[in-house]
Amino acid sequence: MKELISIIVPIYNVKEKFLKKCLESIMRQTYKNIEVILVDDGSDKWCRNIYEPFLKYKNFKCIIQKNSGVSVARNTGMANATGDYIIFIDSDDWIEESCCEKMIKAITASNADILIAKAFKDIGDDSIDYTYKKSIVENKLLDVDEKDDLIKSIFLDSKTGSKFYYADTPWAKMFNLKFIKNNKLSFKSNLKLAEDGLFNFEAYIKAEKIYFINECLYHYVKNNESVCN
Repeated sequence: MKELISIIVPIYNVKEKFLKKCLESIMRQTYKNIEVILVDDGSDKWCRNIYEPFLKYKNFKCIIQKNSGVSVARNTGMANATGDYIIFIDSDDWIEESCCEKMIKAITASNADILIAKAFKDIGDDSIDYTYKKSIVENKLLDVDEKDDLIKSIFLDSKTGSKFYYADTPWAKMFNLKFIKNNKLSFKSNLKLAEDGLFNFEAYIKAEKIYFINECLYHYVKNNESVCN
């Protein structure tokens, strides 16, 4: 039996052009044993109309909650996930069609707790490698020094020379769900900023194995109207 991947997508009033592209990229995955958990964080009806057509697919489901913030939405997704591994996708971003297949192959082969992939930054029609120029250039388990650098990268600006430009984001990563639950990891709902970094900090500290894959599989879309901005 193939491992099940739970894909968690928090949604709050995201424009159609972004949300449709996000969900369509999930639909196109070459790895098919996935469940897609949409967590509607109190969106308006117009936004619900965008994602509702995708709910006809048996592996898509939606949980609607009152507006509580992205941290609560992600926690809701994790609480309802039944997969072996989870990935987080922001609703205005999208993934390469081979994303799930390449991630699951690498994380199971390495028996890692966390996998980190590279990412593109999309500005208009251009996709630019978002990884810092000194990034690791091979697929590998991180050694002690590299893990230390990863943890420090959460708190440091990229100009310091870190190998990990987006260490503080939950996206472009895959987590072993048993590892998450055994360590009682969650996003802190009382924080308005840096909750992603704190979640990753705790996860990196507790992870015995972290695997890096030298390929851009995630597209971070520069959206000036996003919740973050």
